[in-house]
Amino acid sequence: MYPWARAYKVAKERENTFIYSLARTPERENTFHWIAAVGKFELGFIGLTERTDIIIENNDQAKNYKIAMQRNDFSTQILLKLGFEAVLTSDIQKSYDLLLAKKVDLIVDDPLYMQQMSDYLELKPEYLHFIYKIDALTVEAYLATNKKTDPELIKALKRAYLKIKTVKGLPYG
Repeated sequence: MYPWARAYKVAKERENTFIYSLARTPERENTFHWIAAVGKFELGFIGLTERTDIIIENNDQAKNYKIAMQRNDFSTQILLKLGFEAVLTSDIQKSYDLLLAKKVDLIVDDPLYMQQMSDYLELKPEYLHFIYKIDALTVEAYLATNKKTDPELIKALKRAYLKIKTVKGLPYG
């Protein structure tokens, strides 16, 4: 497994390379073949619960804080366009490391992934908290592949996805 920035670059450049899970955005639409929706991101700002001084009720208030974001992540691209400044990291783990070391005030993640990361890092459930949902960062996540991927592989995966969807259903909306 690669850090996110490298995984994204490899998936864009190397034929027959798949990437999971990738936010489907207008900027990325023609860069990949989109196999299937595999989830949904509802991203927002996450901070340490002990930081009771951090109060965010709108996007502009969040601009007052130091925020770690991942290089080549769709959320970083959107937030930079909205005027945010970022401490760029290679992957989400590095962003969490900066938050836990108190080198940044906030990170950007989904509350479900925050809980998984808390479990992985063996943090108490209340150590981190989801502060504010960013509406512009709600998007479907996909299994995608490089544009030079063998069309037969793409067809096979799409068929397998439809079979699973029909027979077992999907675990999300």
